Amino acid sequence: MRHRLLAVAAIAVEMSACGSSKADAEPVQVRPVMAECTADGTARSDTPAIGETAALAWATPDGSRVCVTGPAADADGPLFTNAEVQALDGTFFVSTSLVDTGASAFNALTDSCFQRNTACPTGQLAVTVDGRVLSVATVQTPTFEGSVQFAFTTEADAQTFVDAVNSGR
Repeated sequence: MRHRLLAVAAIAVEMSACGSSKADAEPVQVRPVMAECTADGTARSDTPAIGETAALAWATPDGSRVCVTGPAADADGPLFTNAEVQALDGTFFVSTSLVDTGASAFNALTDSCFQRNTACPTGQLAVTVDGRVLSVATVQTPTFEGSVQFAFTTEADAQTFVDAVNSGR
């Protein structure tokens, strides 16, 4: 399987994610970042539904930010499975496999970000677990197949993502 690495965002964080069921909001979501994440604003504290935009908290190493995000990738179940974390030079990489039934939803979102169209004008994606942004990345390729590798700045955020993916959320 091929691995494609997304480009590192401004603070060396990359994204990873799972999708959500159309029926219920899931604790793991991938969302387009609609504007630059800032220190100003009030963040939502719950997991937003699939079709909603939301301002979500991002606890960055250099201080908390709020990211305005668009609707989550809309899949009939998770986008990823079999996640594993590895550390390298202070960055925590997570390798995960795309779930066949979620790949098209993930790729539709990454293509929008790669094109920087109105659905993803910043070209960035946020991965959220339980309504909190764990990482943000600039998308460098329109589509992914087989597997994806993502990077996180903290081991705790990488492990939170791994645990959520491997539990099927």
